[in-house]
Amino acid sequence: MRIHALKFCLLCIIALIAQIRYANATPILEQVAPISGSGIFGVDFSQLQYSPLGDVTASVQNPFGLISGCTPAEFAGFPAGYIALLQEGACSFATQATNAYNAGALGVLIYPTSGLLTGSLGAGFSLTLPVFGLTYNLGTNFAATQGLVVRMKAEEIDENNVPIPATLALFGIGLAGLGLSRRKKA
Repeated sequence: MRIHALKFCLLCIIALIAQIRYANATPILEQVAPISGSGIFGVDFSQLQYSPLGDVTASVQNPFGLISGCTPAEFAGFPAGYIALLQEGACSFATQATNAYNAGALGVLIYPTSGLLTGSLGAGFSLTLPVFGLTYNLGTNFAATQGLVVRMKAEEIDENNVPIPATLALFGIGLAGLGLSRRKKA
């Protein structure tokens, strides 16, 4: 019985280590300048499904004219090497991201007319720039901030992992089993 408890405890430790690695792989959105701050994934921002992985730090720029980015003309004069800040438009997120990419953007931030923007670029999206959705409030704050520099770090998201609390519970059960197996019988 002691061997089984030890094996179970070892498996729980392995699951905990794997879960800690995953916990550190959460997408990141940080405001670097003019003041620093971090967004909370799932609350302030989302990583659009099929967004390429990447780590980009750059100045943020709205396209000139309309800010949806649904047409290439909206990016006339857009400075290459910037992150594009767009409002959700009547076109797909993939179209917005493609137009930004073709204009030289390194990343794309899209905000809705209310709430938090979530969605998909589509399984066929193959460009190499990260694309995040923002809340309306964060998007409008970013749009009003002069000299804005942000860091976007898109990570692989595995939605099938065992949550950390469950892993810790399994670890505790394994330790309790190990302790009970070592108890002397009277």
